[in-house]
Amino acid sequence: MKTINLLIMTFILTSCQISDNSSVELAASGSDICAGKTILGIVGTANCSGSGSDSDPIMMLSFASRKDNASFPITVLEFTAFFAAPPRVVASLEDEGEENSTFTDNHSVIPNPFNDSDGRYQMADYNGNPIAASTEKKHYLETIAKNGPITTRANIVACGASGTIEARIDDCATPNGLWSFYDGKKYGQDGEGDWKLVSVLDNAGTKYEIWRDERTKLLWSDKSSANYNWYQAAGYSKPDGVSEIESEFISSPGNADPQMGTIMQPASPISVCPDVDAGEIAAGGGTATYTYVNPEANFKAGLSHPQTTWRLPSRSDWGLAEVNGIRKVLPNMDDYFWSSSSGSYGRSDAWYFYGYEGSLGYDYRYRPYSVRCVASSRD
Repeated sequence: MKTINLLIMTFILTSCQISDNSSVELAASGSDICAGKTILGIVGTANCSGSGSDSDPIMMLSFASRKDNASFPITVLEFTAFFAAPPRVVASLEDEGEENSTFTDNHSVIPNPFNDSDGRYQMADYNGNPIAASTEKKHYLETIAKNGPITTRANIVACGASGTIEARIDDCATPNGLWSFYDGKKYGQDGEGDWKLVSVLDNAGTKYEIWRDERTKLLWSDKSSANYNWYQAAGYSKPDGVSEIESEFISSPGNADPQMGTIMQPASPISVCPDVDAGEIAAGGGTATYTYVNPEANFKAGLSHPQTTWRLPSRSDWGLAEVNGIRKVLPNMDDYFWSSSSGSYGRSDAWYFYGYEGSLGYDYRYRPYSVRCVASSRD
């Protein structure tokens, strides 16, 4: 737990800046503040000296941003009471989980690097020697949710098997409690988005989770159980001449690319993200003369076309999801995942998302990588 230290600094007043997750510049003179002039509904207070001119030194108070702006201290007595014992604190996830008496909803939750983590592994120095005591760190959702009735992700309850998307979300919220919602505004220090659990499929003890990003309203699947090249992940298979022009490799079913000696698509081409309907790509795309197959479906947790139209995420989809906190919420993120976006310099490449660190890179389309799929949320 950290104590916010009150910082007192002296400067020559030229303007007054009021911060509440944004800034407003006010041309307020020193004499106005010394006189107690009301600015934006707040009476200015300051210790002034000299004649009260604009160049007088003003003692100003600066402290960390807080969410409970309705109780923002105004008078000297209110400032004194605000910072009196017990000291004002910045709460960590550990403080909240332990229901620490000094923790209230007015605190912004700030991660403690030794106890809370937005990654998967313990802290280490430049030589790889552990700094923290734990051998493996959980990510945010697991740190938060373990304090509820369901203590581990392995015990999450199957839910959301049918109904509209909203009905599935409601069905998951009741039995799974803290495991069904991530408050990005709170745990991301106002920077991340909220996430809601949509569906959990339990296949012989293996759980597959579908989550919705509440900012983009995109559904995100779990991780595929196997790795696939880009053509298979995207459901792309076209005649030799067309595919070679579009991607620099050929992907006609069963034919090996002459450059690599690799078969990009088997005789019945694979479509991992786009759903297959009677052997054809559902909702358009692909080549209707080929008979496609979905190699697996469990990682989509029971959601399929036409209620959802799954596709391979674009580079931008991954970037927005990273901003919104996907690696702090979804399971099985420590891997390379294909995107649908091609490289601009050479069409032989496609972009991937590196889940270990939240970065983007590109590689040859024939490489085998993991797959996650996205779908628009509609009923």
